[in-house]
Amino acid sequence: MNDQEILLNKIKAAKERLGVLEVQLASFGPLYAPAHMVIEIDQTKDEIAKLQAELNGSPPPINSNSQPPVFNLHGPVTQNFDVKTNGGSTMSYNFNNINNSNIVIGSTGVQQAISAIPAASDAAKDELNSLVGKLLEELKKASPDQLEDAKTVEERTDALVKEASKAKVDKDEVKDRGNSLLRAAQNVAGVLPAVIGIATQVVAKIGSIVG
Repeated sequence: MNDQEILLNKIKAAKERLGVLEVQLASFGPLYAPAHMVIEIDQTKDEIAKLQAELNGSPPPINSNSQPPVFNLHGPVTQNFDVKTNGGSTMSYNFNNINNSNIVIGSTGVQQAISAIPAASDAAKDELNSLVGKLLEELKKASPDQLEDAKTVEERTDALVKEASKAKVDKDEVKDRGNSLLRAAQNVAGVLPAVIGIATQVVAKIGSIVG
């Protein structure tokens, strides 16, 4: 078996796996799907794209879920970096007066927005408020170089809650907001592992509220 046949077999296997995952996702519904399933689907799609690029002899695509190089920068900084990627190409990074001190976790008012969800009972609001409070406490543990990703998780939680707070709720939009939150939570899972579990509970709770 030559290299091309090996790649074709890998692509076929990955597509079959993706098909099975998508059927499973459909049975749950996007809003209620386990976080690991959503993540695995994204990873499988990336795998197929890379294998297809290798088969075609083109550079592998940039993985949308991959983390950029992390630089531990504190205070104003001006510095250039050239970083070698796995594909052998060079990516240049220019940091000018970087300072994340203006990023504050807990500034979106997401917990206050929970009280405006019309379909939620007082007990449901209390439970959701508690979950969001735990999520924010975990996000506050982020180091300075992780604050931007942590803030994204908070902002997407806020967007999800506000979507559920509308007088006329668009359930498809709620699903999209929920999946967006889970993707953001996955981006910080390596350094803040509790975040993905709490975010999954938040998404599930809002899903049960809006129906």
